Amino acid sequence: EKVPLEIALLFDISATTNPMFQFQLETAAKFLQEVMRPEDRATIFTVGERPMMIQARDTSAQSAISIKTIQPTK
Repeated sequence: EKVPLEIALLFDISATTNPMFQFQLETAAKFLQEVMRPEDRATIFTVGERPMMIQARDTSAQSAISIKTIQPTK
């Protein structure tokens, strides 16, 4: 069946994630680019001092771009 996938990705941006942070971002962006189809949609959130929506529901291509803008807290 070709039911579109709707996912939300949540990134912990607190300082405790810093050693693996870049790897997590790259892996998520690769998943969006290589696994998701054009009709699939993703929403991106971060959780640090307070939760924040980085990108509302959009295409996998746009989501992969948005992920690359996320920075960890110091």
